[in-house]
Amino acid sequence: MFALDRIKTLEISDETFEKPENFNIEDFMSSSFGVFQGRDEKVKIHFAKEIAEYIKEKKWHDTQILYAREDGSIIFEADVAGVDEIRFWVLSWGTKATVISPESLKLTIQKEIETMAENYNLPTNIQ
Repeated sequence: MFALDRIKTLEISDETFEKPENFNIEDFMSSSFGVFQGRDEKVKIHFAKEIAEYIKEKKWHDTQILYAREDGSIIFEADVAGVDEIRFWVLSWGTKATVISPESLKLTIQKEIETMAENYNLPTNIQ
């Protein structure tokens, strides 16, 4: 993936690239949460009632399904290509978002939180 605003220089070369005949950019990007690609994963995230309405207002992903809960919170579910951007998204909501699955994403976020606490010399007692 190229971010055009990050290109600093261009150089003309004799190299060529042939786009595969069956390549479709919409299909390629359809399961991405943003621009990152990765292994297909089903993610489930619990959002607290304080931000549930905001989450419901937007279409975050083509495959998203939202499940309302009796307490006013919601469960966000989607099939995404890679979890890097989902990880950033979940962390941006702080304590208002909690990953339900996959377990690997929960563990990655837990490690991130522990490292953040260490950065601020805070005790970690996440289990």
